[in-house]
This record gives sequence, structure tokens and C-alpha cells, in this order.
Amino acid sequence: MQPISLERLRHLSTLAFSAAVDGRAWARVLAGISVAAGGVPVHLIGEDRASGLHIGHLEHGYDPETVRRFTRDYRGQSPWMQNVMSEPLARAIPCGLMCPDAEVERSAFYADVVRPFDDMIGGGGAVLARGEDRVFKIGGSVPRRHRDRLEPALIDLLNLLIGPLTHAWQIGRHLAASALERQALAGHVLGATALFVLTPTGRLAHANAEGTALLVAGGLVEVDLLGRLRFPAAAAQLQLAAALDGLRRGALALMEFPVGPAEAIARVRLSGITADVLGDGPAGLLLGAGGPCLMVVLSLPPSRADTIPRLMALHGLTRAEAEVACALADGLTPAEIAETRGASLHTVRNQIKSAMAKCGVHRAAALAALATLAQVRKPEALPCKLPDKL
Repeated sequence: MQPISLERLRHLSTLAFSAAVDGRAWARVLAGISVAAGGVPVHLIGEDRASGLHIGHLEHGYDPETVRRFTRDYRGQSPWMQNVMSEPLARAIPCGLMCPDAEVERSAFYADVVRPFDDMIGGGGAVLARGEDRVFKIGGSVPRRHRDRLEPALIDLLNLLIGPLTHAWQIGRHLAASALERQALAGHVLGATALFVLTPTGRLAHANAEGTALLVAGGLVEVDLLGRLRFPAAAAQLQLAAALDGLRRGALALMEFPVGPAEAIARVRLSGITADVLGDGPAGLLLGAGGPCLMVVLSLPPSRADTIPRLMALHGLTRAEAEVACALADGLTPAEIAETRGASLHTVRNQIKSAMAKCGVHRAAALAALATLAQVRKPEALPCKLPDKL
């Protein structure tokens, strides 16, 4: 094959960046890569390796029967995905390095999916993103008879594009999560609302900063050893189980119920996530939850009666710093806080900076999450420090 032209490379990079803000453009990205690589089929796939579940996929150029057979019988069973958690991140490698040909050829996957459809044992791919359990990968397939000619070109092309592709994926995931949060938190105070996205099995796919903070603190909600969200309160857990069952059956109704101690009751809202919430594009892939999802929203109580003393006692904040932290948790900007308090913006910013330093966090969102937690947890149950990457 002829080396890819600079003009075509620019075009594909532009397509990748457009996919960052418009999920529908991922289909054009795959089509463009396919053409530039000599017409090879190209795919984008996500898997949960802990559970062996297939999160979802996009594809271009594959035989429809191949796709049907894969999705019906072999989701999560590709030999080329078995070692994906140890593959290099953001670097394309050939299929032979993902799994030896001999091992692939001994599998039922090869006999039923690969060999009958042009013996596409060649090709390669690159890991775009990888978490503790979930992995997202882009790649292509090459027939054995064209392997020497097309496989190196595909690998070279993916490595040339891996920067824009990885960047687009990260931005797209952030925007998909933001769109979901805007929908979920409508009518709620942002700083006092925790959001979780669950797969049909109850596994946690996404949590906002407040949700992460609640998980760190424990008590109201937690994650079990299989990565599934659960409520320690038996009645609330029964409601969650019923909602997940309804989601799997396609018969989920909006559910609301209280959870927590009498002095600090949180409201829980369970609802399904539909395509109109996130718009077009690979939303399930981006959020790491293929198919229907359950949205769990906890509206935390707004009472500040004990919050400020708790923050002062636990983190050594001054009263002014604690009050500013609570105002951030209520969703106010520094400028709005300054106006409300009759202070200068410079003073408020310094108080926020000082409070963050004392709490051991580096973002205002983390400080707000700590203030939110102080409403519903006793001082001894609060974390001394939140993870910085909320």
C-alpha cells in the first residue's frame, strides 16, 4: 500500500476531533480509517473484563452475519480481548501480539466467526481507555491472504491517529457524563445531589463527584466486591433490586423512596436512561454501560445545622472557610458567594484556597463534596481526605 497522505491524515484527525463533541461522527471515523487502511473492516468495542460482559460496539465494513453471530453467541469471548488489560495503552499492536495465532485457531470463536468470514485472523488494534475493569479498544480485521500487505498499514495508521482518537474518546466520555448529569440533576441543588449509573446487573458504571464522596464515606450507599452498588438499608436495597429487575424486563417505572437516619434523610430516585437523554452516538460505550442503564439519584438534605461545626472540627477550618465551602456545595460560584457575604472576590478565593489546603484536596468540587458529606455523616464517619480525582 502507498503511505497515507498528509491531507488524508489531517482529514481523519479532524473527524476524530469532531467525534469528541458529536458522537455520531464516530461512524464516520471508522469509515475513514477503513478506507485509508485499504478497505479493512474496523470496529470500536468496550468490555467489562471483571464480569466478562460486552459493553457495546460500533463497526464498519463487517459482514452483517458476522456481526449477528458475534453479538448473539460470542460477546466478551474474543481471544484477542483476553489479555487486553495488560496491553500497552494508546499504542496499536498486531493481532498476533494480542493472542498467538495457534491459540486463536483452537477456539470456537475462530471456527464460528473468523474462519467462515474470509478467515480474518490478521489486523490489530489499540486500547483507547482502560479502567480497573473496563476497557475500550479500536481496531480492524485483515484476511489471512492479505495480511502481509494490509496489517502493517493498519497498525501504522492507528498509531498515527492514536493521539486524536484517545483525546476524542476522553472528551466524548466527559460530555456524555455531563449531559447525563444535567438531565438527572434538573431541579436539584448540584452540590447536594449524588448521581450513579448502573448496568442491568447493578455494576457501577459512573458516579459524579458527590456520588464518589458518598462511596468513600460509606453508610448510605456502598459497592460490593463484584462492583455492584448496594444500599446497606434492607428496604432501600429491595427497591433497588426491583428497579434493576424492571430495567432488565423493559418495564421500569420511576421510583422514589427515602434512605438514611431520621435526622438526615436522603431522597432516592431511580429511573432508566434512554437514548433521548444522551442524544446520538455511542453513549453506552462512552459511559461504560452498554444497553439500558439505571440512573440512581440521591438528593441529600439541605440542613446546615451541624455542617459548619463538623467541618471546623474535622478539618480545622475557620467559620468563614466552612461557610464558603457550604456555599460551594449549594452550587454558588465564588462571585456569587462574595456578593452574598458582602466580601471581595479576592477574599472568597483565598478562603476557598485555604480550605482546600486544610482538607487536602486540589479542586473546588472536592471541597464542595466534603461539605455535602458533612450534612449526612457524623464527624467520625467522614473521610479525612477525598481522592483527588473525583
